[in-house]
Amino acid sequence: MHSNEPQATPLAVLSGVKYLFKLPNLNNRFSLFHSNASEPYGDDRYVVLNRLEQLKFIGIQSRDTRLNLYLEASDFTNVDEALKGYESRKIVGFQMGASTISRQWFIDKWEKLARLVLQDRDTVIVLTGSPAERAMTKQLEERINDPRLLNLAGKFNIREAAALISRLNILITPDTGPLHVAAALKTPTIGLFAVASPINSNPDFDIDIHKFIKKPRTCSPCIGKKCKFQKCMLQIDEKEVYDMLKEMI
Repeated sequence: MHSNEPQATPLAVLSGVKYLFKLPNLNNRFSLFHSNASEPYGDDRYVVLNRLEQLKFIGIQSRDTRLNLYLEASDFTNVDEALKGYESRKIVGFQMGASTISRQWFIDKWEKLARLVLQDRDTVIVLTGSPAERAMTKQLEERINDPRLLNLAGKFNIREAAALISRLNILITPDTGPLHVAAALKTPTIGLFAVASPINSNPDFDIDIHKFIKKPRTCSPCIGKKCKFQKCMLQIDEKEVYDMLKEMI
């Protein structure tokens, strides 16, 4: 298992499993229930390597971190309809939301970046995201007020959302799920990092198309995912992101 405590181990035990392997489980209060000895994860490596570490308990050794996601033609039907007329344009995706506030860039930064991107008349911006993130993307849509910014957050089911990401020329995103979906689909990305670490979260494959900007943490001690005002993300300048974008598309 690699899910979180305090629910992971008790639920597994109650399900009646014969063997229970958990990583990391160092200083885990439920370690007596685990079939493996207590050990930590490697903190300074791509997180997929930590997930692959689980396989050693069943005799599989693998360091292949490449992600793959397989879509069907039907997943593209609604997406292609939404993008009709923009097929010849460069499509830049903005993923504004993230699982925690600590990883999100600020809307003022997104607005400034959008205005830079839209200076190129052959470029359109697509806002990706979940239904829960639509209020956030709506704010940016209203600020920019340009038909070349398409707010498609929350418009599709999960497979269609992946299909949308596959249609992008590039996705600009903090450390969150769509970054990894894009990596699995070979869609180029620019990852935005401050609290989170690109060593852990940015793809360690296809590194020529999965670039990142990393800024140092500004607070000591850093409270990580509990942070509600992520001022370290303010260090990421929209011009820096735009310059990297121009190099990649």
